[in-house]
Amino acid sequence: MNTHHALKTGLLLLASALLAARMSADVVETKDGARLVGKIQKIADGTITLKTDYAGDLTIKQSEVTSLSTDQAVNVRLESGAIMAGTITTTAGAVKISSTDGELNTTVGKVAASWPAGQEDPRIVALRRHWTYEAAVDVTGKSGNSEQLGTAFSARATLKTPQDTLQFYSAYDRQVVDQQKSADQFKAGVDYQDNFANKVGWYVRDEGGFDRIKDIQLYDVAAGGLAYNFIKETKH
Repeated sequence: MNTHHALKTGLLLLASALLAARMSADVVETKDGARLVGKIQKIADGTITLKTDYAGDLTIKQSEVTSLSTDQAVNVRLESGAIMAGTITTTAGAVKISSTDGELNTTVGKVAASWPAGQEDPRIVALRRHWTYEAAVDVTGKSGNSEQLGTAFSARATLKTPQDTLQFYSAYDRQVVDQQKSADQFKAGVDYQDNFANKVGWYVRDEGGFDRIKDIQLYDVAAGGLAYNFIKETKH
């Protein structure tokens, strides 16, 4: 009897834990009446990323969201630049951020970004310089009425921040058709761009190499100047 009672109690506790786990979730409601349940991964660039068990990661336009709430504390940055960590709840269209230090009332539209507690502000992470590398090799061949062999490679290293970009690159292309070279070209260069203002910047470039088919044993081209971005948006 005691064993049966213990088993029953254990099953009830397990069911309660599973129910609590399912009820513990973030909720996003949209203008068309949709109620999406999952885990808010981040709020950035005017979108909300919600991780769900039924549809994976969903991207929702922030302008279409009428309310949202979190079951755990998150970091929130407002348009004013203020940052607060706490749980988010919505009442009558107003967003309330609750923390141990107090409460802050705002609206969904004024939430500029959100990220999990314990992590760094994505804006600060984006400002850090970081290298990215890219390399490619291409070998093509053909036999039959004519013989053809082509070899090419390229490499690029990029150091980028929201304000400036530094690139080093090189590429080589060699094409042989019926034992006659139709391409034998190499180039390497460096490119730096600095957007010191919102849409205004400056750049310097230098590229050197050779093109033996055109009988150019060595060339070097340098350039520099001012740049103006007529369109500068995050999505472009």
